[in-house]
Amino acid sequence: GVPGLVVALVFRFTIREPARGAIEGREASSEAKGTLLEDCRYLVSLPSMRWLLLANVFASLYSTGKNMWEPTFIRRVFEMGSGEAGTWYFLTTPIPSAVGLFLGAWLCDRWGKRDARAHLWVPIVGMMSSIPFLLAFLLWPSDHRIALPGDLPAVPVAFFFSIFASVLGAMYSAPFLAAVQGLARLRMRASAAALFSLTGSGLGSALGPLLIGDLNVRLAPTHGDAAIRWALVWVSSALVFGAITSAFAARTFRDDLESARDEAGSESAAAGAEA
Repeated sequence: GVPGLVVALVFRFTIREPARGAIEGREASSEAKGTLLEDCRYLVSLPSMRWLLLANVFASLYSTGKNMWEPTFIRRVFEMGSGEAGTWYFLTTPIPSAVGLFLGAWLCDRWGKRDARAHLWVPIVGMMSSIPFLLAFLLWPSDHRIALPGDLPAVPVAFFFSIFASVLGAMYSAPFLAAVQGLARLRMRASAAALFSLTGSGLGSALGPLLIGDLNVRLAPTHGDAAIRWALVWVSSALVFGAITSAFAARTFRDDLESARDEAGSESAAAGAEA
């Protein structure tokens, strides 16, 4: 953690924070500051925010559960050692997921210029299109492999499906984060980020690995080492629920977005009149 502290100090003394809301043509100086509880009450009063929080719970349940147990899946099903399994996991999941983060943000920026609901449609497209690739990765026969030249080990065909599943499955993250900040008033964006993180991590990320572990134990008497495969298959259904709840959020997202901006504008105008 020490390098992070050094970077934080460099950032603190070399970067000037821009005026809050300036990039959006808004001014935060006249907005009243509320307590964390007041901010959360306002945020959950927005229908799209409630559905968005739930969608993030499902997405986090899937992504964290998969990431925690996928190395175990590779070791057991593909009969690899921990070093080999960790290397393939890194190449087929974390790196492609990083690409998916940028791809989701890029698509949302461009689609969002025409329709703000892109903050929900991009995650829906990403989650639903990743499911076939994810199931192919989990269910493809482990002995189907592609030979490489020289002394390089053969690559399981299933790993290629994992790359596409990882890219598409990570596309929800940036649009969700941007949507939460858009729905929040300028003075409550930190509270919105805290609420979003608390529900996603406290529920989704906490329950995902636990659920897969429990399913693995329950399925082991029938499937043995392959129980982890079927546990991951079952938990992948969380992506479907994530897409469904995102669709419900999209129904009122534009109205809630305009409401947040209009209320902030009214508060600024009222404060200016009093001054």
